[in-house]
Amino acid sequence: MVKLKCSVRLANETKNLRSAENTEVWIDRAGSKEKLVVKFAANYRIEFPIKETFVRVHKKFIKDGKMTIVFSDPPRSIMINSNYHQLRLLLHEIASIVPGMEKDKLSDQCLKEMNNQNLVRVNEKIQKKVEIYTMDHYNQVRKNFPSTLETIVVSKIGLATINMQWFSCPKLTVLDLSGNAFHKLSPLDWRVFCNIRKAENLVHLDLSMCKLKELPTSFVKSLPRRLKYLNLEANMLKFIPDEIAYLKELTFFSVRNNKNLDSLPEDVSSSRQY
Repeated sequence: MVKLKCSVRLANETKNLRSAENTEVWIDRAGSKEKLVVKFAANYRIEFPIKETFVRVHKKFIKDGKMTIVFSDPPRSIMINSNYHQLRLLLHEIASIVPGMEKDKLSDQCLKEMNNQNLVRVNEKIQKKVEIYTMDHYNQVRKNFPSTLETIVVSKIGLATINMQWFSCPKLTVLDLSGNAFHKLSPLDWRVFCNIRKAENLVHLDLSMCKLKELPTSFVKSLPRRLKYLNLEANMLKFIPDEIAYLKELTFFSVRNNKNLDSLPEDVSSSRQY
């Protein structure tokens, strides 16, 4: 039995009904009907008879760790965010129940996880921190950042793009991107970076040693208001947008070793420069 511990969003045809992290999803084969079980809490779970109410599955973004299962009675969409291989295993199990549904050929990695009974044990350990210091490591995980992460460190690997998945972690508090090649970011990358506004709990952001020549005003406006620590040391910045003053909670703000930087916005330089 595949048992996922993942993030889930439940919706009907018009609105979202419930969203939760650390939700359990599995197929219950006990009794006369196979059911998909979504357990949000110890005393709250929803069951969907698969043969009788399954409509379709949307798997276009399954490689990004996202899959949506649609049921008809009641009309519900279950949007699951989890590991790619875990989703493949769940999809394979659903296909074994639904008449006429074609089974995907499981990859060796999926079969390895299933045969070694590792899936449940891996899910029981909620990952809160990831540290990446090589490009090889980043390429292995870049599409599978768990939504449970609280700390992300991607440092000194020469990265020149922004990963949207970083901002899909609702509990993210620390984001260390120091030592990357962000002077090469395209306008599209900066627009993606503006999604940092979604990381509402972020308090620590390190962009030091990134060879930054500018901070777009739109990006500065997007910085979460709870930010307490902002490190911009050892870049090539020429000015800091006045909008930096919107960050009223800043207790550490450093722009040391930016040789071309002549001044700071008045509100920032007066009391929150360290």
